[in-house]
Parts: sequence; C-alpha cells; structure tokens
Amino acid sequence: DFARLVPVPHDDILVTVDTNGDIYGWQLDVADDTVAVARNWLIGRTSDAGAVSVAARAEGLAYEPAPGLVATADVRGERNPTYFRVDATSRMASTRIAPGADRVVTDSGPLFRLWQLEATPAATVPDKDLSAAAIDKRGQIAVFGFRGGNVRVRKVSELGRAAPATENVDYIGHRGTVTSLAINAARNIAASGGSDGVVRVWNLTTVAPTEHFLRHPEGPIRALTISQAGDLIVSAAEYSARVWDARSGELIGEIPVDGAALAVALSTDGTLVAVGDTAGNIFFGAPRGEEPLLSARARGAVTALAIANDGSVILSGDAAGNLQFWDTATGMPARRPYEFSEPLSWVDFGDDSATVFARSGTWVHELVAAANGLAVVASRFLPIRLGPDAVAADPSGDSIRWLAGPTQGAMDFLDVSMQRAPPAELPLDSPVFGRDWSRILGLGIDEATGMTQIPR
Repeated sequence: DFARLVPVPHDDILVTVDTNGDIYGWQLDVADDTVAVARNWLIGRTSDAGAVSVAARAEGLAYEPAPGLVATADVRGERNPTYFRVDATSRMASTRIAPGADRVVTDSGPLFRLWQLEATPAATVPDKDLSAAAIDKRGQIAVFGFRGGNVRVRKVSELGRAAPATENVDYIGHRGTVTSLAINAARNIAASGGSDGVVRVWNLTTVAPTEHFLRHPEGPIRALTISQAGDLIVSAAEYSARVWDARSGELIGEIPVDGAALAVALSTDGTLVAVGDTAGNIFFGAPRGEEPLLSARARGAVTALAIANDGSVILSGDAAGNLQFWDTATGMPARRPYEFSEPLSWVDFGDDSATVFARSGTWVHELVAAANGLAVVASRFLPIRLGPDAVAADPSGDSIRWLAGPTQGAMDFLDVSMQRAPPAELPLDSPVFGRDWSRILGLGIDEATGMTQIPR
C-alpha cells in the first residue's frame, strides 16, 4: 500500500513511499497513450513518509532512515547513500533538498539546519534488500535476512569484501521479508522470523531451513531468541510470544500479551523466559507453562530484555528510555530505574549481574548497580556507519562487537571499546600547579583540619 507519491522532475520516473516506509523508484515506458512499468528498485527506507523530498533539477533525494538520522541518495539508486546526524532529542519533521541536490534543510522541532552536501562518486551500492541481521554471542558468525525471504550466513572475518560466487544462490525460507533473526553458533543453528508470521530454523553449515514451519496467527515476527542449549526458540509477534521445540518444531508454550510482543529473553539454563509488549508489560516464568506467569509493568513499551546468568533479575529497556532491574522471585523493581533521554533498543549483562550495558539512541553505555540504583561509568558514541539498527554480540571484556544493521545496508562490523582510560598524570612543571585555585574557586583551607572551606 502506498503512503505517498513523491514528485520527481522526470517524465519517465516515479518515486513512491509505501506504508512500511520503503522508498521505491519506478522506471516507466511511455508510448503514445500507454504507460508501463519497465522496472523498479529500492532506494531506501524512511521512518517518516513526510520527510522524503526530491531535488527539483537533479536526481537527488533526502529522507529520514531513523529519528536523528538523515540520508541523501540518488533517485536512480546508482550511488551509495550519504548519512549524517541531526538533533537526536526530537523527531525530525521533514527534509527539503535543494534544486541542485547540493544542500539539505532539516526541520527537527525547534531547529532548522542547512547542510552542505559534498559530491560523492559512483560506487558499488550495498545490498538494500538486507532487512535483518544477527551476530553470535562470541561475535564470529553473522546471519543476514533479506526482503526476498532468504537468509545468508557469513563469518565476520569475511565482511567488507565480496562474497564468493558459490554464495549467489540462497534458500528461500519466507513468503515476504525476513524481519528478525537469532543465532546460536555453538549449536550450529539460526532462527528467522518473517512478515508472514512464520519462524524457520536453519542449519548454519548448509544454510538450509529445516522442514518445520513454526506459525503465528499473524506477522510480523518482531523478536527471536534461542536457548543456550539450542533446544528452545522463543518468538514475538502480534498478540503473543510462543515457545517452540527447536528440533521437532512443536509448540510447547504460549504467552499472551497486550498488543504485540516486542522483546524476548531466555535464561542461561533455559528455565526462565521473559516477554515484553507494547503496553509496557513484562511476563516471565517457566517456558513450558508448568506454573503461572509473574508480571511487571514498565513505564513504556518494552523494547529490550535480558536475564542475569543466575536468573535472579531481569533487565528491561523501554521506549521511554527507562532501564530497570526486576526481581524474578517477586516481579518487583530491584532498584530505581535509570532514565535516558532516548528509547532503549538493546540491553545486556556483563560478566556479572551488577554490570549492564544499554544502547540509547546513538549511544552505548556501561552501568554498574549501586545500593540506590544504577550509575553510568562509560559511554561511547556509535559511529554513523553502523546505522540505527546495529546489533551487538555479548559484551566481552572491555569491548562490544557491533554488526551493521539493515537500515545502513552494508555488511560490516566494528569493535567499540568501553575501557575507561586512567586519568593522565600531570608533569610536576605543569602550569596547573602554579595557579591560585583558592582565589579562582573562591575556596579556603582550614589550617587546623586541612579541610576545604567555602567562604560565606
């Protein structure tokens, strides 16, 4: 279904935006009084159909792939998109690209900005059909899903270079777009969820799906997870999350939700499942439904979940930017939430349940649990080339491996160090030591106690 037809200064090209945010170009054959479509191509994906604009005299186009991110592209799809960040604290209302496609004006709430664009040479266009990505816990194997329903597996060491010719033919697992993926490289399996409401299980060696079709009443499949033992798969979709036997495809449990399930997590031993929904509910309990589920209520739609290795607490992130611990024995908050300014899209535990990681907007943070709540100890700004939908492996040591997300289109990864550098020691001859800090700061020293005094 089309959401918008964008005017283009060419009689033989149309640009459309559909209800999923996909921007397509259409080549028309015009002969006498007849018009036929010769071909079409995907230009990009926008989070706001109203933000798309086309240059009046050139073949440039601007759009909003995600809040706080602007992309410019070639209408004919022959050049790589260029990305840049705008004000991430408010949703961008629109873009307007200049007639010559050399400048862009962005409206992001109270601010208008004018951007000068540099000419970009033609380049190999990344696979815009990429729709989902996942990376294994150790950050060594990546799995990619595509709009055509196919799945591809690559070693991380192979990313950034062309795939061998033998990888040109893929198995098709879905009738429609692959919308979510999960991988357990240690057990040699991956799972894919599609817009068709179906979950498929894949063998990583053959990259072929098993014969089982794990069906939800309605798609899309919004999130997936695989147990550490590789025997359970949990899928999130409209109305419920479902627990499946990964080997037989049997449905062994179902968790109804309010609206749609957005996030799922399994404990390390596979005895606890957690599901978050659009209404802010978190349901958790035994995957096979042997006991009644407990529930908790977050402050916004639950977009990310993780369970501590010992199963004692659940970590949730929501669309309102709240990071919260929940006691799995009672369903009560374990500590005060930490409030970020941007929605949370990923959360995970570190080596212990007291260290956690979270992505908020374009930042990734490391936090530690204190008696009265959570405290940020390190923050990193994620490079723009990773895209807003980048996915992460388990935090390892002082770094996190990130895989490029589907919005960016390119298959790439990056290790982001979270290590906190010790403060550098000043040399003894530094001018800092010669300044009169008592006068500068308006402080005094109590000669009897050596304590700092604030003059009244």
